[in-house]
Amino acid sequence: MVGRLALPIMTEPAWLTETRATYDTAAVDYARLLPDVGEGPLDRGMLAAFLLAVRPEGTVAR
Repeated sequence: MVGRLALPIMTEPAWLTETRATYDTAAVDYARLLPDVGEGPLDRGMLAAFLLAVRPEGTVAR
């Protein structure tokens, strides 16, 4: 190519694609089973406690 940078097409490994698809399928099922999870004060408190416990080790959620 003249005047353009040819970049290689990046692909991910098949195992990663399969893992992502499986996770996405499971996440949809969980969302249907537990539509209100995270809405209550106990849910929010437990999540806040978890985030405080893991914060020194790195980012878990934004």
